[in-house]
Amino acid sequence: MSEIARIEALTKKTRRRPAFDEIQDWSNEFREGPLSSYETAAETASEIQEGSELFKFLDSLDSLADEGMISDAFAAKVRTLRAAADEVAGEGNPFEQLKEHWEDFEEKLTDMERAFDSPREYETEDKEAMWDELTTSLGNISDTLKLLVSGTEEKTS
Repeated sequence: MSEIARIEALTKKTRRRPAFDEIQDWSNEFREGPLSSYETAAETASEIQEGSELFKFLDSLDSLADEGMISDAFAAKVRTLRAAADEVAGEGNPFEQLKEHWEDFEEKLTDMERAFDSPREYETEDKEAMWDELTTSLGNISDTLKLLVSGTEEKTS
């Protein structure tokens, strides 16, 4: 089963301790597996945004294109490269999104664990809302992974 299919299956589970344990197991496996590579990509993308030579180069070429100092054909190549660089490493890139979604998921996971460990401290409606938030955060991770795998946005909801 692919990682995305596994996540989507977890989002459909009903609020029960065995389902929560499955989600925890998945999160541990993901944390020990691909998460560190995604986090490294997010950190690198952030560093690129903060003064990369590539972005400086593209900015200068873009300025030259605006001033008509390079051909339209070359300017089109520069703008295509800039758009691709922004998509992959610019603000709000999918690697950063995944890192943010993961942090949100871990917070929801911790909250839900507290609810399972101390069930009398939470109203049923609160536990249901917490479960919905947990599975929604899983869905956000799935959506971002789909974007990274396919290159196009797709919503599971």
